[in-house]
Amino acid sequence: MNIEYNVNKAVNLDKYNWDDKKKIELKKACRSFESFFLKQFLKEALKDFPSGQNGDFSFEVARDFFIDAFAEKISESRGFGIAEKLYNDLSRYI
Repeated sequence: MNIEYNVNKAVNLDKYNWDDKKKIELKKACRSFESFFLKQFLKEALKDFPSGQNGDFSFEVARDFFIDAFAEKISESRGFGIAEKLYNDLSRYI
């Protein structure tokens, strides 16, 4: 199967023209970058937070899942403005 076709079908990009498709893809990429940045920031900020004892990694795994979900939710809402700034700067080149 063609991955690009599946993505276009899922997001229904077929109804948009080429520039609109590129702007939608750019916006998603900017949000993904902001989410990744926030994940790295939060993981570093919470690295000294107490973890499980006796080699129990379940707490660390749960903390990583929490950080991932939290960062994605922040990015989906207004976020810190990183995605918006990137999009505004890069959309001029489309």
